[in-house]
Amino acid sequence: MPEKVRPVDIVQRALKMYAQEAKRSGITTSIDIQDTYAKHVSEFVVVDRNRLLQIIMNLLTNVIKHTRSCRERSIVISLSASISEPDDVSAQNAFMPLTPRRLSSPLTTAEHDHFSAAFESLCAGDEIHLHVAVQDAGCGLSESEMCHLSRGFSQPKTHGQYSDSGLNLFLSKELIELQAGRIGVTSTEGIGTSFSFYIKCRKHVEELAPTLSATPKLPHNKGHRPRMSRTEAFDDKDLEFTRQPSPVRGLHVLVVEDNPLNQRLVAKQLRNQGCTVHTADHGLDALEFLSKTNVSSSPSSNTKLDIVLLDIEMPVMDGLTCIRKIRTLEEEGFYTRRVPVIAVTANARDEQMKEALEAGIDEVVTKPFRIPELLVRMSEVVSGQHLA
Repeated sequence: MPEKVRPVDIVQRALKMYAQEAKRSGITTSIDIQDTYAKHVSEFVVVDRNRLLQIIMNLLTNVIKHTRSCRERSIVISLSASISEPDDVSAQNAFMPLTPRRLSSPLTTAEHDHFSAAFESLCAGDEIHLHVAVQDAGCGLSESEMCHLSRGFSQPKTHGQYSDSGLNLFLSKELIELQAGRIGVTSTEGIGTSFSFYIKCRKHVEELAPTLSATPKLPHNKGHRPRMSRTEAFDDKDLEFTRQPSPVRGLHVLVVEDNPLNQRLVAKQLRNQGCTVHTADHGLDALEFLSKTNVSSSPSSNTKLDIVLLDIEMPVMDGLTCIRKIRTLEEEGFYTRRVPVIAVTANARDEQMKEALEAGIDEVVTKPFRIPELLVRMSEVVSGQHLA
């Protein structure tokens, strides 16, 4: 059933399920977020979570099986997106012919119709196409092996080297086509193989809670009265970010986040909005970076900084310890001005948000969040509007 999904989480879950098998086989795995994904997807889409996971798992099963015996053993899952439906040329990939519905299929016509009806009824956002590629840097396939593999997509009982994976490929193709997508494979012998597919989905849209601007404010040190906001999802059309200048264009931002995938994704999205982005893996890294910027009384570089996005739960030094240290350094004159800081945290309980604000945070944004909402909060904090 279609539902609100963060595609990155699905890929992470699939890789986690195969982590031990990959480790035993000496295979390294990673995720690559393409610029088009950050541009079109932002955070959430409406798609069938279980079927997307099953497709990725099926492809991983095949790729791991035929990579473990190769000299080079690495697997990368790439995520990208497009507004228009790709073709063989634009995707640089040979898609398999669509399966005629008259063929014996594990997915009945009724299932296809039910999925389509559910998808349309649940989706109000713009239609996009989610692209996933499972690529290995293994042995690659010969021409005859590619022929066997191609038959596996249309004949689940294919005999020979790929007999065990024939059903996986056949089911994957069916599941993909059920979601108005297509799958293809490219391979170069001695270099590697790439299974690429796309499915139709929609951006997830929610209405902004009407009480957001009226959220009570808490007392804060030095007269600051930051707003505590639980981030709801904006309708991108209402904000018209595609037609209006970005409210954060030109800002110099430090993203402090220990999860490398989340860090990379947020950084890409902010850069798409015209920000200059720096990153740190934990609070201690952030303090070291701040000492080099123009907020320091004795900077070691000309690096500019306008605002910090600070995760709370991190190793080495957590976010609360970091913000307390930042405010202390300001009071002691080590920083020449107040550093605007927004906490980005999954801890949405009132007492935890209150603790963050009392520690010196200017504003709290809770995960999961939508980028348009974050941009508004960043603009307000930098301009001082959050104090009004």
